[in-house]
Amino acid sequence: MPTNKTLGFTIIELMIVIAVIAILAAIAVPSFSDTLERKRIQGVAESVKAEFEYARSEAIKQSCENGTTLSFVAGTSWQINLTRCDATTKSYAPLSSGVTLSNISFVANDLSFNSRRGSVDENQSITFSTDNYDLQVRTINNRTIDICYPAASRSIATYGQC
Repeated sequence: MPTNKTLGFTIIELMIVIAVIAILAAIAVPSFSDTLERKRIQGVAESVKAEFEYARSEAIKQSCENGTTLSFVAGTSWQINLTRCDATTKSYAPLSSGVTLSNISFVANDLSFNSRRGSVDENQSITFSTDNYDLQVRTINNRTIDICYPAASRSIATYGQC
């Protein structure tokens, strides 16, 4: 006896599966883009904090009268310049797609660490922004380097409020 079995899927079944996948993707994309934005600003803030700590350690290590200075060149493609005691410089331009340098509280955009204890003259901060988030890298008690989010900004779980 011949059997008339067909193997495979009907076009209706395939359309239903594609529709379900499209609905799930539409739900996941906004949260994924938010996560990317948050990770982008966190990466920039962490790399700038590392530059602060490096400049501080260089000031202590080289132990010269002038210490080390971090200079920030603002703009859409901003960069950081480190000037050591021996006048050599190191430039650093973080990959900051979508992250802008929105506020610098340093005098003349420079932050200087002295050679004794690597401290700064006064507490300073620099703020980075994206469309939805702000993070601030700051010096506290003239020595401690911290990352926080400003009061008017959306919170990021890893950091406390400024």
